Amino acid sequence: MSILVRDISKRFGDFQAVDDVSVSVESGSLVALLGPSGSGKSTLLRIMAGLEVPDRGQVWIENENATYRPVQQRQIGFVFQHYALFKHLTIRQNIAFGLNIQKVAKAQVKQKVDELLELIQLKGLGDRYPSQLSGGQRQRVALARSLAAQPKTLLLDEPFGALDAKVRKELRTWLRDLHDRVHVTTIFVTHDQEEAMEISDHVVIMNKGKVEQIGTPAEIYDRPASEFVMRFIGETNIISSAKRHFPYLEISDHDRVFLRPHDLLIQSEPETNFAPAIVSSAFNLGWEGQAELLLKDDQKLIVKLERDRFDSLDLHPQKEVYVKPLKTRVFAEAI
Repeated sequence: MSILVRDISKRFGDFQAVDDVSVSVESGSLVALLGPSGSGKSTLLRIMAGLEVPDRGQVWIENENATYRPVQQRQIGFVFQHYALFKHLTIRQNIAFGLNIQKVAKAQVKQKVDELLELIQLKGLGDRYPSQLSGGQRQRVALARSLAAQPKTLLLDEPFGALDAKVRKELRTWLRDLHDRVHVTTIFVTHDQEEAMEISDHVVIMNKGKVEQIGTPAEIYDRPASEFVMRFIGETNIISSAKRHFPYLEISDHDRVFLRPHDLLIQSEPETNFAPAIVSSAFNLGWEGQAELLLKDDQKLIVKLERDRFDSLDLHPQKEVYVKPLKTRVFAEAI
């Protein structure tokens, strides 16, 4: 099911939560709404679900204006950060809850619940209670309960936010696999950049109620549309008045250059277009090496290298090295 939000705005008192936002979600895709706290991503999701009414703009579902359509008529499943499972009901009863409300025949309910228990890899645990499951298992049950009614769209608001890092990583891989099997249009809110970049087809970057950029994870990382996106997604080096260090760069004398830690050449011998730097720290990350460098004016650079290259350079504090940017970005306006 496709969703289009067009020119959506929403204010709460003096706070502009969403400011003239337009986003198109293709049917069957998995899209992340990514941004810092207060960026408007959860409010936008709630407007899509019908839990909030926009002050201005429209929500279109399957090419029909659904701006004022009740939640119950949107064929949307919603999963919150906190599982909201019924503690007094078994896992099987939790999953079946919506189907029983709809008065679905008992045989169909049993068949559907059995299918979902297998889908979420909890077959054989249907008679347990939520308190007898781990956090990750409870979140899978919450997802299954939402899927039981066969929604055409699944909306997830920080679905893994209450879980520890290891479980989060396991569950996001599981969610991507689940999505590929059920093909339900899925939109999820997160402030975790790695989470969004790892499993999404497209990422919507939000900041201060506005959309900064929409694109695939590769597009967002390799071609950030603004300084905010560059700094928010992945590690970033910023060199002020970069032309003093790298005169060959086609920039103004006062431009700041942005570049990733992997986009720096480093060597032990001086060469044209390379700037001198001093290693302030260096450490082995196992699969790669990382060093912190100081340019002549004490500006700090982080460089990351393949392990073989890192070892061959024998980087250690106070060693003099020479660096050259490979891929750089300059933005017209600072944020």
